[in-house]
Amino acid sequence: MNIIALTKKLVDKVCRHGPRHRCCKHYEDNCISYCIKGFIRMFSVGYLIQCCLRIPSAFRHLFTKPSRLLSLFYNKENFQLGAFLGSFVSIYKVS
Repeated sequence: MNIIALTKKLVDKVCRHGPRHRCCKHYEDNCISYCIKGFIRMFSVGYLIQCCLRIPSAFRHLFTKPSRLLSLFYNKENFQLGAFLGSFVSIYKVS
């Protein structure tokens, strides 16, 4: 099996059988699932915002070198903003 399938299986197992406190207000999920879903949601929002901000500046170069399109999406700064927003939300939800 590949890494993605193993990771998905692990996350599903943890999210289904993880701890749940009686005072929690997230009814359909447990606490770990609630934090992971918040991280993934905000990571994707931050990543997409950063990609959308880079598209106009790289639009001119895309006609001369179309191979730069992949580097637009796999840029380190895109992942940094997504990781920042995702960790910010998940730390808040953990606390």
